Amino acid sequence: MLKVLGIDVMSCGRIEVRDDEDELIVREDETVRTYMKLIVRDNYLEGAILLGHGLAGTAISTAVKDRHDVSQVLDQLRVGELNVLIS
Repeated sequence: MLKVLGIDVMSCGRIEVRDDEDELIVREDETVRTYMKLIVRDNYLEGAILLGHGLAGTAISTAVKDRHDVSQVLDQLRVGELNVLIS
């Protein structure tokens, strides 16, 4: 994880959609300076870009690297609730 101008920055896995089998989830909140881009395929998190989501970075990275099934929390991820991956 990197910190740029006081904002945590992290990317892992694939950061671009490959085809229509990928689900792209993007959430941005300018008021609190956060951004997330997630790529999900077949209920697995394939990649992410996070800005301003310090604590979630490690959990997201682990979910991508270890191929965690996110089907149970996908609806929460779609609305930007990254804390569902923090254990």
